[in-house]
Amino acid sequence: PLLAGLVASVDYLGSLDDAATGTRRQRLETSLSSAKSYLSGLLAKLISELRAIRNVMVIGDAMRRIPVLAFTIADMKATDAIVALADRGICTFADDVPSGVFAALGVSEVGGAVRVGLAHYTTPGEVDQLVDAVADIRR
Repeated sequence: PLLAGLVASVDYLGSLDDAATGTRRQRLETSLSSAKSYLSGLLAKLISELRAIRNVMVIGDAMRRIPVLAFTIADMKATDAIVALADRGICTFADDVPSGVFAALGVSEVGGAVRVGLAHYTTPGEVDQLVDAVADIRR
């Protein structure tokens, strides 16, 4: 059963781009390339718009990695920020444990970081909703 699920997962990923044709591998390569391009655009939009909000600091360079972003909000603990975002329908995570790179950067000293991930089904409207919610809690 696990192998059947693996094959179905690969086939699903290979079908993300309607233009993907050829072998399973070719469809997968095309679809994942399209998804990477799409997510890069969404992530660039998110980073740019979050950086434009006063007192929000984006941490690191997520563009070179996976579409997960961490940021801090001045004078607000990450745990408080994720509750405020959840109240606005946004699912985020608090990373407030002093370990790893965030510990070295001193993120726990400012109340932790808020983390949010994007997926191939994330829409530009959802990115706008997140940015609006972050701006709203800063008022």
